[in-house]
Amino acid sequence: MLCLGHRHGPGFHGFLRKVSWFIKTLKARHQIASEVQRMKSRVINISKGHQRYHDRYGTLEQGLSSRSTGLNIACHDYRGDTLLLDESELVGINKPKSQLIRWLVHEDPRLKVFSVSGMGRLGKTTLVKKVFDDAVVKNHFQIHVWIIVFESFKIEVLLKDIIKQLFNEIKQPVPQRMDNMDTNNLKGIINAFLQQKRYVLVFDDVSDIHAWQSFRHVFSSGNCASRVVLTTKNTDLASSASTEYHGNVYNLQPLTLKKSWTLFCRKTITENSCPSHLEGLSKAILNRCEGLLLAIVAISGLLSTKDKSSVDE
Repeated sequence: MLCLGHRHGPGFHGFLRKVSWFIKTLKARHQIASEVQRMKSRVINISKGHQRYHDRYGTLEQGLSSRSTGLNIACHDYRGDTLLLDESELVGINKPKSQLIRWLVHEDPRLKVFSVSGMGRLGKTTLVKKVFDDAVVKNHFQIHVWIIVFESFKIEVLLKDIIKQLFNEIKQPVPQRMDNMDTNNLKGIINAFLQQKRYVLVFDDVSDIHAWQSFRHVFSSGNCASRVVLTTKNTDLASSASTEYHGNVYNLQPLTLKKSWTLFCRKTITENSCPSHLEGLSKAILNRCEGLLLAIVAISGLLSTKDKSSVDE
């Protein structure tokens, strides 16, 4: 745009210079138009991707509307990508998944809260989603609800979302005048619904103790062996919530170097070996990921599109 912004002067000579400049900058203007069109196409694809994720997981609309920056949205896109991964594509997930399933289906009648904690991008959401979707868990509980608790959530919106998902589980319409109810009435509806039901509720990405305190009293114990699962980066919250409700904390750790390399090769090169001319560079890239599942999946997806014969690319 700077190149095109040229003063041509008045009169006939100015007009000639303007025509000459128009011809000379034809290529540049074409490049600008092409770039704008490319960006427009990319924005449309991103929008469609958001919609697909929302359609599949139900509660993104609340979260995206509460986010103020594109950076935060992008972070959740990467998490959505890992949710869509087939379990056979992941490494290091079998042991924690088996442990969580054993905790959930153990026949202790008390209401229990289990927490999966760890730093961001470790794959906490991915792990819990694989557990949540497992046939053993699906068959063990009557009610299954997944709630994303975004950092700037509103409690009324969160409670209404829970109610909608609960009533959708039994294929019934939500209570009338729900939109006009206060938080106490909304909590009462949830508590009454959960009475004498064996349920599993997942609260994904709970940021702090205040968020947890705002909805922790909606659960009904009922001695039906119901379970609540939290994913959080806050270790104090994980310990407090699980201790109060007779549960356990699973502290998720970064992938080992060996498992990171296996996942990286599987996603980038679609096999367990790396071409010798790419090995040094690949390991340098992988070291920057520091064993974080989401980071490895993101960079592997990008590199998988590149020409494997070209080190520069």
